[in-house]
Amino acid sequence: MPIKGLSERKRVVLAGKFKLGEEKVEGQHPKAIDYFRFAPADESLKPAFEEVYGPKPRMLRVWFPTDELIRVWDQNLKCYGKSSGLFCKGDGETATRLRVGEDRKAILDTDGMMIYDEIKCPYKACEFYKKKTCKQIGALQFMLRDFGEMRMWLITTTGENSITNLNSKFAMIQEMTQGRIAYIPLDLSMVKKWIMVPKVGKQLKDVLDLNFAPEFPIQGVIQSKLQQLMEGPAGPGHLALPDAGADEVAEIPDFDDERPEDLYAAGSVDGSGEDIPGDVPSEDEGFDGGFTEPQRTDMP
Repeated sequence: MPIKGLSERKRVVLAGKFKLGEEKVEGQHPKAIDYFRFAPADESLKPAFEEVYGPKPRMLRVWFPTDELIRVWDQNLKCYGKSSGLFCKGDGETATRLRVGEDRKAILDTDGMMIYDEIKCPYKACEFYKKKTCKQIGALQFMLRDFGEMRMWLITTTGENSITNLNSKFAMIQEMTQGRIAYIPLDLSMVKKWIMVPKVGKQLKDVLDLNFAPEFPIQGVIQSKLQQLMEGPAGPGHLALPDAGADEVAEIPDFDDERPEDLYAAGSVDGSGEDIPGDVPSEDEGFDGGFTEPQRTDMP
């Protein structure tokens, strides 16, 4: 007999990341690179990974375990503090922000947990956005088809062009597959694109890109779409894809509390977070970690 409240839980472990910057050097902001830097939680995986992809891969063979795009492709405005982790997270309209006192330290509840309030997101009018300590972050979680198949991996980017490009590619893929992304072989890559940079002009930049893998029957998809236009979506031209089993998909890892230090300097030029309020009180002040659910509050 299954145990109520326990047996139905399913979880996928986040096994590591692929980073888009060099390894962090103390006091310096990591320099961008044009390949995926493998950063597993278990360093012993590196030799096996490099046997498959080499030391500096520009393409990863990926797949997604769910059709719910929001669960694997998260886009938010985020700001991180020195010791508080995630200080504020918003979507341009609403945000959850760490509650701080006049001393700029985090206010804790009676259990020693940090409190997050739901506020109105000022977006580009926000003081932290203007200081470039709050940035748009796209976080993509995926599995690899040919390495550690049951492990989940993460890539985060603050690049507006990469975020826009991935949104466009996901929309195109879903249009061609009746809204599906689960179990479809895809290739995630770094590609060179000419980007118009304000006050500078065109520059060649590395941008994240997503495409069907060569083994995916793209011609069959195109033929199916043509038949649907003539026969309707319920006609014999409907392309059958594997059932994603949305109700059975495991819980996707949560990564909000960890700032992507290789992507931008959070809080100050050296990435220390000194300019962001919300330092966590020391243990003798009663803090023992953890978070509370966001609470609604008015914002002047």
